[in-house]
Amino acid sequence: MPFVIGSMSHCAPVWDSMIAGLTAARLGCSSVEFPDEDRTMSSGETISHLEDISRSVDVLLTAYVDRSSFGAGHLLTERLLSSTDLPLICVRDEMFAPQPGLAELLGFSLALHSLERRKIVISWGFGSQFVLPSTAHSLLLFALTIGSNVRVVCPSKFPLLKRVSKQARDIAKASGAEFEESQEFEGSFKDADAVFALNWCRLDDLNHPERFPTYAAEFKDWYLASDILPEGCFFSSEYPVETESLVAPAIARGNKSVAPSWLTRRTSVLAASIDWVLQTHGPRTK
Repeated sequence: MPFVIGSMSHCAPVWDSMIAGLTAARLGCSSVEFPDEDRTMSSGETISHLEDISRSVDVLLTAYVDRSSFGAGHLLTERLLSSTDLPLICVRDEMFAPQPGLAELLGFSLALHSLERRKIVISWGFGSQFVLPSTAHSLLLFALTIGSNVRVVCPSKFPLLKRVSKQARDIAKASGAEFEESQEFEGSFKDADAVFALNWCRLDDLNHPERFPTYAAEFKDWYLASDILPEGCFFSSEYPVETESLVAPAIARGNKSVAPSWLTRRTSVLAASIDWVLQTHGPRTK
């Protein structure tokens, strides 16, 4: 019997809902996007609302991003996961982006065949988008979990969350992988097997995004030119890739770039996640 995918999002990229629809089409099922409700609801009311919606679908996708109260969307998602047996997939919140992170890992895995003990560099890069570092956070933790060695490269004014770095060190210790952090752009890519670059925002100024360009102006040279990456190194970034400021077009669209396959990979990862949660939870009783 065909199943139904439901999705609810708040302040998430429009591509998330489009990927849900594309994945449903590939799986031969239906996708329903529920409208975002009044955000004045308490977290308890929001969870009750989601649980009500869940009774009419087989899998629920959530993407709650709260920039005004950083971490609120993440806490809401965690509460929902712990309070319901609904087959639920968290696409992203403001702290983590499990689906995009897995899609980036898939791209490097397909290119390199094995990621164990491979060096993955996650780097801040100059640009104008200033997105949340949620994908970088998830890619970091996932890569270390499977045994990749990871180096995070970012200016002191654009760090990742300290709690994520601490979690990364704990995972690296458990998996036997190497995790290091650097504030030096030059020389940080010479031993890289794969590089993920992203112009993420300054978390200390989330409520003042107008300040981002001022801080970033000091790091205009954080640009991946064609002679930066070693031979055989693969590249990726989130769509759309800024080829005027973040990375050279020859890298972004070259034969060592997995970035162009981002939509195919996002769809494949979501389809696999849906299959897993359905098999794990078993058929729903309506």
